[in-house]
Formats: sequence, structure tokens, C-alpha cells
Amino acid sequence: SLLDWLGRPSVGFGVIHPGSARIISDTARALGLDAHDTRHSTATLADEGNLGGVSVLRILERTHAEPPPAGAEGITVAYGPGFATAALRGTWAA
Repeated sequence: SLLDWLGRPSVGFGVIHPGSARIISDTARALGLDAHDTRHSTATLADEGNLGGVSVLRILERTHAEPPPAGAEGITVAYGPGFATAALRGTWAA
């Protein structure tokens, strides 16, 4: 599973591709994230819609404006056509 790949029982923040509200909520549920953790993804979907691949960069921009604590462990998840998925984990540095 994705959480096994992460090697951690929980994720501190998420940057989730806003393909749809269901993509955000299902991904968040799988990662143990709540509405606060996914607020930048949800706001991007509401304000700008699905921008395709650049969506995660817009969400990262929003995350930089309101960052998680330094040292927080997080994940970026993106989805593409034909059901392609990419994910990366990282540690937030201030």
C-alpha cells in the first residue's frame, strides 16, 4: 500500500492533485488526512478547477503561503489521464 511505501503510519500534510472532490477525499482518507490537511487542494479545485499536471505546483504555492511546521512529513500525489499516478514523499523545510 501507499502507506507501506511511505514507511510511516501517518502523513503530516498532503499535496493532492485536484482532479475532483472525490479524488481529493478518497486520497485523503487513504492517507489518514482530514479536511484541514487537504484545504489547499480543495481550495484550488474550487477556485481554479483541475489545471492538469500543473495543479500540484499551484497547491505547493498555496502550501508555501501557509506552511506546515518545519520537519513535517508529507506527500504529493498526482493523477493523470489513463490513470497514471505519481507520488513523492518529503520533509517540509522552513
